[in-house]
Amino acid sequence: MGDCAQYKTKNLILLMGTNPLPNYLAARMLGGADTRLHLVVTPEIMQKRLHERLLQALGGDPKDQSQFILLNSTKPDHIFEKIYTRISNTPGTWGLNYTGGKKVMVIQAFRAMEQALAKNRIPGRIYSYIDADTNALVIDPDGSVPRAGDSIPIEENVSLRQLLLLHGQPDDVLKKVDWEKCATDQERLGTKPRRIPFQPEFCAAFLSAWLDQRGTMASWRTCDLGVSPGRLCREIGLHSERAQELARSGVILGIGHDPSGKAMSGNQVTKEQKRLEQEFWASLAFPEIVQHKTGLHGLSSFSDKSGESVQALGNWLEGCWLEDYVLAQIIDIAQECGIHDYALGLESRLFDLESETTFESDVIFMRGHQLFYLSVTTDMTKRLNKSKSFEAYHRAQQLGGEHARTGLVTLFDRPQELAKELADQRSVDVHAFGPDDLKTSQIFRSELKAWMDGTRKQG
Repeated sequence: MGDCAQYKTKNLILLMGTNPLPNYLAARMLGGADTRLHLVVTPEIMQKRLHERLLQALGGDPKDQSQFILLNSTKPDHIFEKIYTRISNTPGTWGLNYTGGKKVMVIQAFRAMEQALAKNRIPGRIYSYIDADTNALVIDPDGSVPRAGDSIPIEENVSLRQLLLLHGQPDDVLKKVDWEKCATDQERLGTKPRRIPFQPEFCAAFLSAWLDQRGTMASWRTCDLGVSPGRLCREIGLHSERAQELARSGVILGIGHDPSGKAMSGNQVTKEQKRLEQEFWASLAFPEIVQHKTGLHGLSSFSDKSGESVQALGNWLEGCWLEDYVLAQIIDIAQECGIHDYALGLESRLFDLESETTFESDVIFMRGHQLFYLSVTTDMTKRLNKSKSFEAYHRAQQLGGEHARTGLVTLFDRPQELAKELADQRSVDVHAFGPDDLKTSQIFRSELKAWMDGTRKQG
């Protein structure tokens, strides 16, 4: 962490906004062992309990009401009076970080501090803010224009668990990202969230097949177990003779009758459908390029090798396999790039005043205090890619605030066009990685590094 010793004060005011991360960073950098925090909060913030979560993440007592300054943000005089009174009645030096909160709160807090310290002849005050563009804490000791030497790089490592704690995630979510104590099998396909990619060598081979045989391989996305094998066979080009035989079985008759035309009971229909689905999946053969690179003929041999069911693998091959490929590349560059936490399939719950939203992230990782949020899809339609990009940007901002970065990894062949359209129409900054960026693992890793460093250009 940057050297902030000379800027630490006995009292530190934090203006609470809707994202607690900037306040957390300011408190970590400017708070000493004997620093007392004064959190300026509105009724809305109190209702969301963001102030309590911040103190909990900092190791403080969230029930200590003396650390809060509750005020009405629509009344400037009220803001001034509340903060002025607190400063006047509390001895010691003072610091004000005005990253969070509304503009009126910043102005009145500054006025209150200047006047209270001057009237009571209290020496020492430090003003500061977190600059998301430069990822630095900017210090303004005298309340004047910040000098170049007063910009301190943020070197705080924030884990996924700490980030989720700041947003009030329940214990059952927090336990899943406490990696040292997590007892789940991280190598199993059904484990989420997880830090170990599933069969990364296979994913690389499958990606090669996609890029080499795009028209044929796109059909794997349609392999939904809720669709009849007859329809699947038509959509995937009848991959095998056995698949064609299955297409002519009872399934193509609607499962309501067996091949002889005899009506089947409900239980018989369910059992027969499951049996045919299992046999259908097992009959599919991988493209030659995948067979050559992996030594696997199809889902049956893949199931034997991985220990996963044929159905589970079939569902995974609808598109989730690309997430595992992306995670594997991130792990490969993690040490070099300072990535210290990452996960696939992390479920988060965000709480608003009247609702709770649950969503699952495809692949996310932390680099220092920055959240990098990747939406990953094998879909090749502009409409769905645009929708996923917009949602990913929204979720990234909710979790990581202005510091967060959003990316899209897709097999859509015009990703830069999509990214430009999002930026022009909705001011949404999403870096898109398409087929050209995925040609080799080396190219993709290079593009990821440039994105993280801020040197990658769209288009």
